[in-house]
Amino acid sequence: MKHHLIIGYGVWSKKILNYLILNKNYKIIVETKNKLFNYPSKIEIDKKKIFNRKNINSVHVCSPLNTHFFYLKKYSWCKRIIVEKPFLEKISEFTKIRNIYKNKNIIVNYIDLFNPIFSKTIKEIKSFNIKKVIINYSKRSKLYKKQYDSIIDWFDHPLSIIITLFKEFPTFDIIKHKSTNKKDFQDQLQIKYFFKNFDLYINLNLTNKKQRNIEIFYNESSRKYDFLNNNIKKNNKEIYKNKITSFENLYFKMESEQKFLSQNVNFHEKIFIEKLKIIKKIKKLK
Repeated sequence: MKHHLIIGYGVWSKKILNYLILNKNYKIIVETKNKLFNYPSKIEIDKKKIFNRKNINSVHVCSPLNTHFFYLKKYSWCKRIIVEKPFLEKISEFTKIRNIYKNKNIIVNYIDLFNPIFSKTIKEIKSFNIKKVIINYSKRSKLYKKQYDSIIDWFDHPLSIIITLFKEFPTFDIIKHKSTNKKDFQDQLQIKYFFKNFDLYINLNLTNKKQRNIEIFYNESSRKYDFLNNNIKKNNKEIYKNKITSFENLYFKMESEQKFLSQNVNFHEKIFIEKLKIIKKIKKLK
């Protein structure tokens, strides 16, 4: 019997597991640091009996960032792998993973790229002249123990959107940065990117109410592509709604035999390097 392996049992992996139980007919195993168990029964499994290549069909890595490199090496033989963002922790790991996987497929779950609304965004930006773009991410988030960890954790979202829509990261300025606690950290950050024909702003606020959207201002109208509500508004009036979830599209990509061409190690490395540039520039402002 083929199994789908979930690595990690935190808040996000439980969301994935809830989706799978309701929507997929998978035999699921969960691997944590100390044990291995069937899901949802939570009956523990002897690793020697189940853990070989014949029994694992696909893997979803939901463990902490500092474990990603280890698990990607451990399961490099598997043809279907999803990894939660951020992808890797160190720049040196990218070359090693590139050499290990070569032509194999790794899907990184930049979750909003799999939202059906994002597909509409890609199509529509080709049809209109863009005047300005604003990407908004906010959530009353947990406190982070280390400064800049919230940026490392969150900024893959807007950066993955930019590189997918516009294929580059132009020069940028830090408009605003604020850490709300001197001991533990929540960040507020605004960045301005200077594209040739328009400016793009990223607003990250981990102290505010939840939102995830792109606002695009065209010649005579504006549109908001809302990833939380799965809708599009034109001049504040809803014009499109979709019930398909990001999880559905994510797992459709994983199940597909076709290589996910829009994501490769170079794609993920560009996002990683851009985050390093942003953090470096913030530090210079201190």
